[in-house]
Amino acid sequence: DIAPMRYFQRYCLSNTQLQYWSIDRATPWAMVQADITTAPYIGGAFQVVLCSHVLEHVPEDQVAMREINRLLAPEGVALIQVPVSGDETLEDLSLTDPEQRRQLYGQEDHVRSYGRDISDRLSQAGLRVKVIPYARQISEAELVRYGLNVEEILFVCHKR
Repeated sequence: DIAPMRYFQRYCLSNTQLQYWSIDRATPWAMVQADITTAPYIGGAFQVVLCSHVLEHVPEDQVAMREINRLLAPEGVALIQVPVSGDETLEDLSLTDPEQRRQLYGQEDHVRSYGRDISDRLSQAGLRVKVIPYARQISEAELVRYGLNVEEILFVCHKR
């Protein structure tokens, strides 16, 4: 679990059927304090890699995507979510002003705004990508209850 959510980590650790590890360089409760671009795990170590709303914060996203691919077991799956807006990814890594980033990317700690072309970026990192617009299959009441955006997409990725 990359950049773990506290309640999700607690749930996973309480489930004796799971072997769970979390990693992040900034989250104090992550089990391993490290950057996703250089994860300290052997290749093929994980059946599942969860990366939810992380890549838009990582300057070297292609390095992180290749690292996710490296970590996956041959039959493993990576579940990736990022905010998606429009068709093409918008990024300017020279922007460092938080206000400019907020205006351009929607949040001051984002370094890009992904478009639907993120599938191509994931493919370039060696992943097979299935795009699932799952939030469109959920009722309006459930969207509100779970705080989801109707445009939310899940990228289900496997090694090629």
